[in-house]
Amino acid sequence: MPAPRIPLVAGNWKMNPVAQQAAVELAVSVRDRTAGEPTRTVVCPPAIWLTSVAAAVGGSSVEPGRLGIGAQTMHAEGSGAYTGETSPLMLA
Repeated sequence: MPAPRIPLVAGNWKMNPVAQQAAVELAVSVRDRTAGEPTRTVVCPPAIWLTSVAAAVGGSSVEPGRLGIGAQTMHAEGSGAYTGETSPLMLA
């Protein structure tokens, strides 16, 4: 018998919020409201806030009941002259 499917809910924040503390507070609120739920929840803040948001929520996990952190955009190349882009190596 196959394992039951676990829903995945993900959302990105576009260019909101514009302040680091607001991004952290929003992520902590989502984490607290989804803790223990039988879903996988992922938030994708702007790249500039990824590190502080991940630290505030205790890392990233796509396990049910835990909050995952993801990037909104990523360039396909690992490095190069791509102004304004974020490489997968920067996100690792």
